Amino acid sequence: MSVRKIATNLPHELLQEAVRLTGLNQTQTLVEGLKELIARKKREALLFLQGKIRIRLDTRKTRERRKV
Repeated sequence: MSVRKIATNLPHELLQEAVRLTGLNQTQTLVEGLKELIARKKREALLFLQGKIRIRLDTRKTRERRKV
């Protein structure tokens, strides 16, 4: 993963609380926060598809493949 140095203005209290809760340094805390935001958005996109995709599984065939 490439790294990009940025300068930004963040609410001090918000960053300090996040650092305290995670036990990580500021950079690690921000990286984890970004990862969580990305994961949440991906989960939301999957939930949006709920009920829109039909999957038909033959559980008997699936179980037979596992035995091989």
